[in-house]
Amino acid sequence: MAKRRKIPTPSWEHSTSGTLAGRLDANRWQLFATGAVLLLVIAAIGVIGWAFLSDYIEDERRPGSTALEVVDREYTVRDFGQRVEMYVEEQGGQNQAFFVIPTVSNLLVEEAVLLQFAETEEGITVTEDDIRAQIALNLGIQVSDPNFDARFQEELQATGLTEEEYRDLAKGRSIKGKLTTKFQEELPESLPAVHIRQISVATQETADDIVSQLEDGADFASLYVEHSQDYAEGDETGGDEGFVPEGVLPEDLETFIFGLEDGDIRVFPTNNVFLVVEKLEEAEQPPTDDQKSRLAANAYSDWYAEKRDSLEIRDEMDFQTGDPDKISWVIDHAGLVLQ
Repeated sequence: MAKRRKIPTPSWEHSTSGTLAGRLDANRWQLFATGAVLLLVIAAIGVIGWAFLSDYIEDERRPGSTALEVVDREYTVRDFGQRVEMYVEEQGGQNQAFFVIPTVSNLLVEEAVLLQFAETEEGITVTEDDIRAQIALNLGIQVSDPNFDARFQEELQATGLTEEEYRDLAKGRSIKGKLTTKFQEELPESLPAVHIRQISVATQETADDIVSQLEDGADFASLYVEHSQDYAEGDETGGDEGFVPEGVLPEDLETFIFGLEDGDIRVFPTNNVFLVVEKLEEAEQPPTDDQKSRLAANAYSDWYAEKRDSLEIRDEMDFQTGDPDKISWVIDHAGLVLQ
């Protein structure tokens, strides 16, 4: 019987898995895979670590970053927090964040505007004596108090403000007082004025009913006592506001009243109440001292609004457009509450 020949296996069918070369190839690929995984882990740890480091660096830098910038005056987050603490102290503990932070922002903008424009455009000058007088007023003492300097240093330590920062604060307040006085002194001796009576009620229906009664001859003073929200025990005015000069009332109400004829009785709706207004007469009249103060305050408000609106202001403390992290820092460090 002839011997069967063995057919050789083709070379491409030989497996390398059991050979030394095959094992080396497998180990090499395992090493590559392990190395790649380690690199990914290291990269992930690096990203996380950098994020934490960045947050830490940002937290450390935040107190010195900008909170408010008006023209060339900058208040840091730390400055802002110190002013907030001072305001809370002056207001007897008022610490509602949604009230205090916008208020302090407005005060700092106002201070910057006064320091920027009052001297150059309105000729307001503030002397060293003026600044000391304002500081004494802030401290509740007299300038002549022998402990003035010691009290001032205590105030600086308590507020955290530098002497220069506190002097700017005092200078701004002194300028505001002087500028308001200037506007009052510039008022004319007499102004167009209207003599009116008014009754303040809660609803249009009540207002219309009062108008009907007045047109039928009812006594204005009696209806004032009976219905007006402005009436208080001992009030004997009968709703008579006397002569009110132009510039005292809100602009829309003033336009309405000056547009009436003498003897007209009309209803003027506001956001909160309905005013039953009777115009008695119109004439030039000298304003009273109280009216002069209100006119001067209105003139100052108009002046300030014009200057403020002309400036580019960066406010990081604005709850709508500001930096939440900076706002949170101030809230935490000034002990404010969110309610």
